[in-house]
Amino acid sequence: AAGDAAGVAAPPPPADPCPTVGRRAPSAEAGTTPATAPSNGSATGPGVLVIDDDTGIQFAWEAEQQRLGIGRLAIYPSMDACTAAAPDYAQFDFAFVDKNIPSSSWSIAQVITHLKAAGVKRVILATGENKIHTPDDPVWTLADGVEPLKVPAVLPG
Repeated sequence: AAGDAAGVAAPPPPADPCPTVGRRAPSAEAGTTPATAPSNGSATGPGVLVIDDDTGIQFAWEAEQQRLGIGRLAIYPSMDACTAAAPDYAQFDFAFVDKNIPSSSWSIAQVITHLKAAGVKRVILATGENKIHTPDDPVWTLADGVEPLKVPAVLPG
C-alpha cells in the first residue's frame, strides 16, 4: 500500500455524510442562569424575558432571536428560577410568560403582577390557546396581551 513503507501518511477517511448532531441543553435549563445571547455581540433591539418550562420553546426563542431583532434574551423555566437569578427587570421591553407551568410555586396572576411591578414594560401571555376559548379567565385582563403562539412571528408593536 502506498505510504506504508515510504513514510507517507495515508489519506484521512471520508467525512461522514450524515454526522450526528448533538442537542445542547438551553443555558437556563438548570434554572439559575438565563440564556443570554445578544445578536451580533451587541444589545441592540428590545429586551425579551421568557418564562417557559418547555425546552423546545426555549430552543425556539434562541433560534428566533436574531430574526425577531431581540437584543437581550433571558429565558427561565419558571418564575422561581427567574427570581433566584434576580435579573434587572427594567431592561426588558417584553416578558412572554407560559400560562401553565405546573412546577412553579407562583400563580400566573402573581407572575404578571410581579413582572409589571418590577419594571417589565409589557407582559404577554404565551399560552398556546386562543383568547376566544377562555373569555372568562380573569388572567387575560392582567396581561398586556395574549400570544396564541409560544414564539410570535413578530414582536408586538
